[in-house]
Amino acid sequence: MTTNTYPVAVEPSRREVEYPDGIELTFRRQTFTIPAELPEAVLDPFFADNFDQDLVAFVGAILNVRGGDMDAKDEKVGAAVMSQLMSRPTLPRTLRNAIHAAYRVLFGDDGYERLIATKPSVVDLYWRLPRALADEYGVGLGEASTPAGQPETGGQTSNPTLPATTPESTPEPSGGIPATPDSSVPAVSTG
Repeated sequence: MTTNTYPVAVEPSRREVEYPDGIELTFRRQTFTIPAELPEAVLDPFFADNFDQDLVAFVGAILNVRGGDMDAKDEKVGAAVMSQLMSRPTLPRTLRNAIHAAYRVLFGDDGYERLIATKPSVVDLYWRLPRALADEYGVGLGEASTPAGQPETGGQTSNPTLPATTPESTPEPSGGIPATPDSSVPAVSTG
């Protein structure tokens, strides 16, 4: 019996192939090796059963203040963060624990201990480092981005499997007379 299937091959990203041992991140004069691609397990701490359900409302409120502007004034965003945290008293500890657990997944146990030993500031740990990692890994909230150091091509991201048009699939202009496959006379438009 023959089957008619459509093959799809999912290959590792170019960076994963080029740097199978990971990429180097320098932070506070320390060098860390982190995975070439963001591991899915980094998200696990944020989806734990005991995670405060107010996180969605918290993130929504912050994004609302930003209005999509990732360069919004820090004072405005800071005030919104404080307001949201004050109205959700368990969220700060839960969020802090989730962020640290995510760093432990990303850096590994030894790397995480070394990271904390650098005595990072609040801004380093909760703003600069996450933003740099998001830029490097090419992740954002609802927007496609290119990892740092990678050129943006602006071109096609995949090759089409079929030509853009075929004689059988090219629609005729509205009101036109369709050409027949065996006809050597082109279709004539009436409109």
